[in-house]
Amino acid sequence: RLVLTVGDSDLSLAVSSELEVREAPLREAVIQTDPAWAVAAVMGSALADYDVRDVNDVRHIHLYFKTPLLGRTLLQFRLERSLPADLSSFPLPAFVLVGAKEQRGYVVAAAEKGLQLSAVRTEGLREVQIGAVPVRVPDAQLAWRFREAAWSAELAVERTRPVLHA
Repeated sequence: RLVLTVGDSDLSLAVSSELEVREAPLREAVIQTDPAWAVAAVMGSALADYDVRDVNDVRHIHLYFKTPLLGRTLLQFRLERSLPADLSSFPLPAFVLVGAKEQRGYVVAAAEKGLQLSAVRTEGLREVQIGAVPVRVPDAQLAWRFREAAWSAELAVERTRPVLHA
């Protein structure tokens, strides 16, 4: 599950990922994402450490587990990026677990009051009702479901003008 929050001058992506390992234990894993986004936090009860490296315009988040992992564990990530005032649209960052046989979940976009989001382009995403997403996100405006890692989206942000009554 990926939850994008758009603020007046910043973007925040909170990722909650349930990792399921079958057949053989996993000692480390790698997540690929967009290098324009800073990795603010990586958390998980099975996580010992993590390392962030940029290779060929792709950010790699190397995850190292306390013990060889078999079964399920929950990992949480937080990515951040500034939002310049003159930027009218931006791409959502890819978030891919390297070597995963299957990746599926939801993408939810929320914005502060006074900001309106719209989808400029989506690929590999199916729009769903916000109420159909298994988690409640305050101020959610858009929601999609994905069933493969090769999805992409670009969102536009519009600042609404205040209306004054006297």
